[in-house]
Order: sequence, then structure tokens, then C-alpha cells
Amino acid sequence: MKMIAQSMQTKRIVQSKPRETMSKPNDLKHIPLSLIRENQIALRPVDRDSEKYAGLVDSIKLMGVMTPITVRELRDNESGQKYYGLIDGLHRYNAAQDAGIEEIPCHILTMNEADVLKAQLMSNIHKVETDPVEYSRQLARILSHNPTQTAASLAAELGMSETWLSARLGIIK
Repeated sequence: MKMIAQSMQTKRIVQSKPRETMSKPNDLKHIPLSLIRENQIALRPVDRDSEKYAGLVDSIKLMGVMTPITVRELRDNESGQKYYGLIDGLHRYNAAQDAGIEEIPCHILTMNEADVLKAQLMSNIHKVETDPVEYSRQLARILSHNPTQTAASLAAELGMSETWLSARLGIIK
């Protein structure tokens, strides 16, 4: 029985390989906060007045950032300067700034914009603070950034049913 479960588990792992447009995280790198830019779209905006956020800032002051954020390397269109776009870890990034930390541990990925949107959605899917309307808008953004992507294929990538995805998209119509 264990062999069957282990075999099924291995099958799931094999099926969940990153797509060609995404890379595996490289070694951990500490990047100056000044070189990181927030994404314009935040599923869970930072409430700097909350008690929970204040606790995060205090813990970073005491222990540093324990869980790395995820970024991708980009270039400024006008200046050509390299910077890092934030993929995951908005609250940690902001709390590190407020704690006076100069560098933050990062995993650097190579992703296109559509995959960044998917990664952000997936990292927030189980967090209760995610606004259902904003979540639905993110699904629509993913589809708009990739015109060849269908609702059925997106639902399959997210491990959800097409009915579930259609219901979520219906929230914003």
C-alpha cells in the first residue's frame, strides 16, 4: 500500500514541474531593498496599521527576515539599469523596509508576466486575507496577459475545475 501511495505522490511531483517560461530558484542571494520594486498589483495590500504587521516588523528587527522573498531580474526600459521585480513576499519586503533592514534574502526566478501573475495567485490562494474580488481580477489578468490561454487550461494549471474558475470570473462581470 505504501508503494502505491509513494508512486502516486511521485507522479504528482513529476506533473508539477515548472513550465518552460519559469526557472527553478537559484541559490539564495541577499539583495539591497533599494534594488527591488513592488509589483503594481497586490492581492493582499499591506495594512501598516495592523497589529499583525507591527509584529512582523518587530520580529524582523529582532531576527531578520527568516523566509526569503521571490523576485525576478528586470531592466529599466529608459535607463537600462538592472532591478528586481517582487513576485512573492510583499509583506516581508515592506516590513523589512520599516524595520530598517538594508538587504533581504531572495530567490531569483526567471518568469514572464503571465507566470508572475499565476505565481502570485498561487502563493495567496490559501490565505484568508485575500479579497475574493481581487482574486477574481487576478485570474482575469492572467488570461488577458496570455491570449492563447483558455479558462480550461488555466484551471488545470491551478489544479481547479473549469466550473470553479468560471464562477470566480463571474464575480467581476
